[in-house]
Amino acid sequence: MIPVLDIIDGLYISIKYWNRGRRLAIVSAVFTFSEILLVLWIYLAYRF
Repeated sequence: MIPVLDIIDGLYISIKYWNRGRRLAIVSAVFTFSEILLVLWIYLAYRF
């Protein structure tokens, strides 16, 4: 009985935090992409 409840509880928590995790992943990807563009822009500005 306990392992079944544990699995159900785990699935509930996974679904509950799925949207938050996805949102954080998108924010991280956008931040990383913007940092790469900034560094590339600075590099090209000093090169030419």
